[in-house]
Amino acid sequence: MSLLSRYISWFDRFRLFFPKPTRDISSKTNHAEEYVQRWLSRDKAFDHSIPQTIEQAKQKAAREPAVLDDLIEIAAEARDKTLRVVPDTNALATLCR
Repeated sequence: MSLLSRYISWFDRFRLFFPKPTRDISSKTNHAEEYVQRWLSRDKAFDHSIPQTIEQAKQKAAREPAVLDDLIEIAAEARDKTLRVVPDTNALATLCR
């Protein structure tokens, strides 16, 4: 579950690259997010979206969240100079103890 919580934290920061996403970008990111979270959490006992072999799983795992890589490249090329501050709430909790 540590990996899942780290992914959720990363994805929250990833969304900051697209403060006003188009429907297409929103749809793609939501699909990729659901896919990764489903694979990491494995809530369902029989998830038929998970391939039967490791090789098939590797191929699908590389293909499905690839949209996130593409969007990171788009954000990098846009050269948006907007400063986005994300407070580290873990550090704040430590300071308040």
